Amino acid sequence: MNFALDLECKGLLFRRCSGLSGDIATVNRLVDITYLNLALCPRVSGEIKSIANLVHLTKLYLYETNVDGDIADIGGLVNLTELYLDDTHVTGDIKGVAGLVQLNDLRLNNTKVFGDIASIGTLTRLTELRLSGTDVSGDIKDIVGLKNLQVLFLSSTAVNMPTNCPKGNDCDYASADSCRRLFQWLERSEPHLHGC
Repeated sequence: MNFALDLECKGLLFRRCSGLSGDIATVNRLVDITYLNLALCPRVSGEIKSIANLVHLTKLYLYETNVDGDIADIGGLVNLTELYLDDTHVTGDIKGVAGLVQLNDLRLNNTKVFGDIASIGTLTRLTELRLSGTDVSGDIKDIVGLKNLQVLFLSSTAVNMPTNCPKGNDCDYASADSCRRLFQWLERSEPHLHGC
């Protein structure tokens, strides 16, 4: 990236910078940074593992960049509360983020992430979970313990949803009320499941 870095800075925001280009590894010297937003900067690229040393990050926004690599490479960023990797080239098993138990918001829409949704049942603080367009699979009932969910997007995944659920074949729940109703219904019934 073509800019000077202040190694004392705590946050970096370059959102919607079509002219910003370079490797994300450039920011890995900012070891005390807590906030990194390079979202909507399509000419930012590089492997996500190059920022795995930024252990103080609480918010990481890289959506709609050309960042790639295995999601497990940032599984040590245990202070993250928000992780937005939508529309990147990130791959790997979703269990790679299962240890990020501080997460409130996880957005992996349209990535090459795969694996069983049950592996993120540990993320009990989640209020938003967006996995549309991924290869995540399993049964919706395996995340019934995520009681804080207010937004759940699962369309175009292999997650099994009830055929007779309150919203029919719609696999996106965009309100706290709709998520709560879905989970209450799942707890009360023994639904027949189908893929989203």
